[in-house]
Amino acid sequence: MQAIAVRTFTPLSLGISFALCGCTSEPQRACTAPRDYWQKPHNFAGLMPPMNYVAISQDGRLHWNGKPISSEVLTRFLRQSHKLNPEPVVFLETEMGIPCKALDAVRNQMDDALECKASGRCAEGIETVWEELPSRPGQPIS
Repeated sequence: MQAIAVRTFTPLSLGISFALCGCTSEPQRACTAPRDYWQKPHNFAGLMPPMNYVAISQDGRLHWNGKPISSEVLTRFLRQSHKLNPEPVVFLETEMGIPCKALDAVRNQMDDALECKASGRCAEGIETVWEELPSRPGQPIS
């Protein structure tokens, strides 16, 4: 009688095999994380700075302070915003399921027009998260 070798695959080995050969048909589940030099949810010390809001809807449409705009208009508004004194923070808020290419394009527009790394005036997140911190933004921290 001849022995037969049986090879078993664990879920880990199968996952590694698919990752190495690129044989996955899984769609991308999340876009890249917010840029590390952009503001994250926090309480504002002192007065809350002026804010402008950029939103991207699930279908990739852009909004400036709640009004629909084009990509070209967004670039113009961002450049104008960067020249104001005091310079407002531009807050990017997105819906779940937005196209990642649209998100990356808007982040790049903001970085280019606002010089986010140097100015520190770019923020990303969900506004209600910022509002529901232990003490609301703009309130003194005790």
